[in-house]
Amino acid sequence: MKKYQLGVIGTGFMAKAILQGILQNNLISADNIIVYDINLQQMEQLKKEGVAIANSCLEVANKAEYLLFAIKPQNFNAVAAEMQNCTCTKIISIMAGVSIAKIQSAFVEKKTIARAMPNLPVSISAGMTAIELAGFTENDKNFILQIFSSIGKVIAIEESKIDAVTGISGSGPAYVFLFIKALAEAGVKQGLTLQESKTLAIQTVLGAALMVEKNFNSALSDLIGAVCSKGGTTIEAIESFMQDGFEETVDHAVAACVHRAKELSNT
Repeated sequence: MKKYQLGVIGTGFMAKAILQGILQNNLISADNIIVYDINLQQMEQLKKEGVAIANSCLEVANKAEYLLFAIKPQNFNAVAAEMQNCTCTKIISIMAGVSIAKIQSAFVEKKTIARAMPNLPVSISAGMTAIELAGFTENDKNFILQIFSSIGKVIAIEESKIDAVTGISGSGPAYVFLFIKALAEAGVKQGLTLQESKTLAIQTVLGAALMVEKNFNSALSDLIGAVCSKGGTTIEAIESFMQDGFEETVDHAVAACVHRAKELSNT
């Protein structure tokens, strides 16, 4: 029996967001969590929340039932070298570009490994996480899904789709930020103040996304058509987007992102 239910190695932005979701939703009590990071200041901040502080990565791995790897991918080899013989058998990784096979190869004994791809909005409990859970028991799967459900929505997928996930939800918030930026700046050119235009753009994106969610089984083309009247204003903008290759631009951008994700996964 392990002393702690969850151990976390790395206490950066994503790790803190996950811990915040866990604690706010009372999924795991603070005294049932142990963490380690080379950044002592960040650990001290978490200590104030009531979590236990470890002296090494190995201590975390040996004292926790579930181990969350939340370190930078380039630091994995060095960290794993310290804990080749750790006793923890259930690992959750949010490291981008580090495959389950690579994580497994770092340990002497076989581990059961979940690989997750959360995105930036987990920090406001509105994230999207895709996760590979093959090999876990149903109880373990439910527990891990609860962790990521505490910070947004989560879907279980095959690891082979993780790079595609990176291109859509992993990097996707930046695409949306770019669209809002462009829409707000276009409004300024049409005579609105930046504050007015930004407010209009943000709420329009929020509302449109909620409409898509509410009408999930409807064709997106039908929703587009519902806003467009023949000879009206919206159809002029949509036709302009199409003439400028909007859909192809998005497709190329996602493909470039996925290509880079695959490159990183193979290094």
